[in-house]
Amino acid sequence: AGLFRANYFRDIKLLDFSLDTNLGGYYEYMNKKAQAFTIVELLIVIVVIAILAAISIAAYTNIQNRANDSVAKSDMDNVGRFMELYRAEKGTYPQNLGQLMSASVSRPRLTRGAYTGGGNNAIICVVPDGANAAFAFVATSKSGKRFYATSTVSPREYTGSWGGSADVCSGAGMAWGDPTRWGNWLTENNTVGWNDIFPG
Repeated sequence: AGLFRANYFRDIKLLDFSLDTNLGGYYEYMNKKAQAFTIVELLIVIVVIAILAAISIAAYTNIQNRANDSVAKSDMDNVGRFMELYRAEKGTYPQNLGQLMSASVSRPRLTRGAYTGGGNNAIICVVPDGANAAFAFVATSKSGKRFYATSTVSPREYTGSWGGSADVCSGAGMAWGDPTRWGNWLTENNTVGWNDIFPG
């Protein structure tokens, strides 16, 4: 009987040890499995991140474009006020570029970074006096949209031709056949460029 009890308890302990060992391995396997990602799960995460990034970039670009467009239109308002103050003081709009640049009225400082760089990206058009007296300022925002403002038109999108000064100024409603008219492109390439005319 004593030998039976000894063998019985020995077998029970061996069985317990066997069960503990097997279950411990099972639990360890399940824990490792729970912590790992399958290739499908990783691909889903990557696709979701890519979609969110694309949406964020598009939204940021749209916000930036709208901001540049707003700045361009605000600058045009400032140019308009400057031209009207000049006319109130002198009786005419500037009769040439030199008069505009030597004006006693403070010239507006434009936000250069809101416009496209290089090339013919903006133009000032002027008919100094007479029946056709007027001015126009036309420029290309960094968004790619073009805007214009005149002595009678508040800033709005420009949809006219974009070629020579005659095309653009006429497209902005100027009487470009008037013999007193003059225009100047605001570019970095001109001898008298953007920063010389409207510092920014």
